Amino acid sequence: MNEKDLALTRSIVREIDGLWRHTPILIDVKFTQLVRINLILIKALADIMKMRGLIVSVDRPYQYIVYLLKMHKINTDGLTFIDVIGNFSADRKVLTAGINLIGEPFRIDALPDIITNFSGIGGSDAIDLKSYGFALIDNISTLINYNGYPVVENFLRNFVRLMSVMNNIFFPIVIDSEKYPLLYETAKSLCKKELKIENYQLLVKTQVDTRGMSDEIIEHEAKLGGL
Repeated sequence: MNEKDLALTRSIVREIDGLWRHTPILIDVKFTQLVRINLILIKALADIMKMRGLIVSVDRPYQYIVYLLKMHKINTDGLTFIDVIGNFSADRKVLTAGINLIGEPFRIDALPDIITNFSGIGGSDAIDLKSYGFALIDNISTLINYNGYPVVENFLRNFVRLMSVMNNIFFPIVIDSEKYPLLYETAKSLCKKELKIENYQLLVKTQVDTRGMSDEIIEHEAKLGGL
C-alpha cells in the first residue's frame, strides 16, 4: 500500500469510529476499485482496529484474497474465510496455514444458517459470532451471476438480520451504485449510513429513517487519494 492508500485507511477508521452503532453501512465505490477498497477496509478493521473478521469470498477464491493481504502486509490473524466461489469449482481446497476456512457446498441463501451452525474444516471450532468484530462480503454483486436477483435480495436481508442480532458485528456493504442500481437501492434501504468514495473524496451520507423525514446528507470531503 502506498501513502495515499494509508491516508484513506486512516480516514475510514475515523469515520467508522463514528458509525459503529449504525451498522450495517453502505459503501458506494466504483466497481473497478472494489478489490482495493476491500483491502483498505480489512486493513482498517483487522490491522488498525484489531477486530476479528468474517470474510465471505464470492468473487475470488479465498487463497487470492489471502495472497493480496499478505502481499500488502495486512495481518490475517483472526480472520475466518467462507469460501463461496470455491463451491463452483472442482478444485480441492488447500487450507492456508493460519487461516480458518469454511468451504462445504451450500446454496447462497442458506449461508446465514451455515455461519451459525457449521464447524468449519482444518480443525476449526464452531463459529461464535459474538467473538467477531466485523463481516465483509468481497463482492456481493457477483452473486447475481449465479442466482436470481430475488435470491440475492433475500440473502442480503437475512444476512443483515443475522449481523444485527449480533449487534457488535460491523458490516459494510460495498456496491457500485451505477453498475448495480437495483441491488444498491435494496442495500440502501437496509442501511442508516452511507459512505461514498470517489475522486479522492470521502463523503458521508446520513439517512434519517424516522417519521418519513427526508435524508439528511452530511458531506466530509478531503483529498485522500489511493484510488
